[in-house]
Amino acid sequence: MCKRIIASSLFFFVLLLGSCIKDDLADCPEGLRLNYCYILNTEYQCLLEKNVESLRAYIFDENTRLLVKVVTLSPDDINRKWIDVNDLPSGMYTITSWGGSSRDMEKGGFIDGDMTDPATSTFIPYVAVGRTTIDNFRMMLATEPLRATPGMDVGHTHDMDDSRIHPGEVIPLAGGGFDDIYFGIVQHVEVVDGEQCTANIDMMQDTNTLHVKVKGWELLSSRAVDNQEPFICVSGHNERYGYDNSIDRYAREVCYEPYFESDNGTEISVDIRVMHLDINRFKDEPVLFYIRNAVTGRNIISPIDVINDVILKAKDKQGNLLWPDQEAIDRVNEFSFEVSVLADLSVSITVNGFEIINTNVDISRP
Repeated sequence: MCKRIIASSLFFFVLLLGSCIKDDLADCPEGLRLNYCYILNTEYQCLLEKNVESLRAYIFDENTRLLVKVVTLSPDDINRKWIDVNDLPSGMYTITSWGGSSRDMEKGGFIDGDMTDPATSTFIPYVAVGRTTIDNFRMMLATEPLRATPGMDVGHTHDMDDSRIHPGEVIPLAGGGFDDIYFGIVQHVEVVDGEQCTANIDMMQDTNTLHVKVKGWELLSSRAVDNQEPFICVSGHNERYGYDNSIDRYAREVCYEPYFESDNGTEISVDIRVMHLDINRFKDEPVLFYIRNAVTGRNIISPIDVINDVILKAKDKQGNLLWPDQEAIDRVNEFSFEVSVLADLSVSITVNGFEIINTNVDISRP
């Protein structure tokens, strides 16, 4: 009997009712059917075709741990939310799937490959059937090393006197406008010759967007050189992921710059896209929001811990945490907060109009 992998969501239950689930399978196609959905969102509905324009399934043999097939879904496959894979031999498989918000994931800023030495970030670009193992597989934000200006330190530091403009080790090749990326996985899928098997894959968004307003900038403009706008960015150790969406232990620190920025003299607004905000991974290596002097690289405001000092402390009118756990963060994906510089040069952080207390944010010395 073919083992069927049944998802818990109502969507998949309804979808399967219209598939070949009946006593007589004579008229059903053989092989493996992959059903897709993206329901981990604020609408609690399957929004796959509205958000995902490219989608790949990487199929690994659980016995040999080798990649045996890469399946690329067409736009029609994505719209109908399934694809049939008909030429897999009997066996047990793990299927990890990755999708992008544009038709071309590589042009959108991502690349897959074999990580041959994680500690030195050495990898072979692009996976290959029969060579790539499930342990070496990586999905990566395509990046390039940061190049410091002459005389600037390129070491790894976040102290107040950091002389570099860019924190981190690498920057995205696509700049701040890389695609949103989506992930899903199903394991222990048993394929039996002569039978149709069904695997259901529920996707999640693996990118987050931060909408930040910096108010009271006129109080700090004297700390910029020649009244230049400050350099604003976010940094995080989350450039690459294993088959199961776990962040690589040796993932390099990425400097994420805004894809949108405006300044009216008193208020600066930025939109910054970052890779997955993992609350467990970033307890010790926080995701930091920077406001720096664009010439000297000195921090104008001490770096703000986005996850631990903003997202996990934000509350509603009743005092309940807005995003208490990883699922809540993954469902929302976009976060808005304000950093306000007050007349006494203290700093206040608010989310949805509610001030976050017990933060440790200060104006840095000139």
